[in-house]
Amino acid sequence: MCKEKRYQKYQIEVVYTNGDKEVLKLAGINTESYSKMLDVYKSVKDKYKNEAIAIKFLGITKNNGLEVLFTKEFKENINNDLERDFVEIAKEISDKLLLISKKIKHDDTMARMMDKKRDVMLHRLRNFTGDETDKINFFNELQDIELKRDWYKNQHVLEQEFINNHDNYNFKYNGNLFNINHKVGNFSELTFDEAKRLKIYEEKIVNNLHKDTKCMENKYNNVFYNESNNTIYGYNNSIRKAI
Repeated sequence: MCKEKRYQKYQIEVVYTNGDKEVLKLAGINTESYSKMLDVYKSVKDKYKNEAIAIKFLGITKNNGLEVLFTKEFKENINNDLERDFVEIAKEISDKLLLISKKIKHDDTMARMMDKKRDVMLHRLRNFTGDETDKINFFNELQDIELKRDWYKNQHVLEQEFINNHDNYNFKYNGNLFNINHKVGNFSELTFDEAKRLKIYEEKIVNNLHKDTKCMENKYNNVFYNESNNTIYGYNNSIRKAI
């Protein structure tokens, strides 16, 4: 007389890092075969090692009961944040809040820089001369400025929403708007070289931060160093006269 099988079928369960559980659907696999399901279990362990905290090999009894035959745990994926030292967590949060504060100022300044750069481009447009290639280059440059300007301004909106939703934190931030005084007159083309000569706007790659900053401050009311691209910007608050 044949001995009755203890398990009618087998299944593999994945326990993800967020606590969700999934019984894998194995099309084309004979789930009644212990050896075939064991092979699948071995291959699954490697496949899910970066997104699961455990892989379970389960046997299903005649009465539909489940028994765990093997378990592979990925202890490195288990979230132990609740057991971490509070000072360590608080320091990480403090560092991130400091980064947010710096980014708010950075994005606001860069948005104003793009405003000024855009103003110079539009000033050039009033009496633009050039062939088709010049026009294409001009358009591409203006488009690039517009896209950067929109990105920084959208970042600013998100940052303000974040501050409004976390008003218990003290964010020191000066959000003064940048205003341009327009003057109607007879305008000639304003290039970036001309804007630099007239001390309207200038940007340059930094060679010596202290020296370059001092040089800019002698010419411009507003000076900003963008460490992400090692560029220093300077501008005065308005185009003071028609050229």
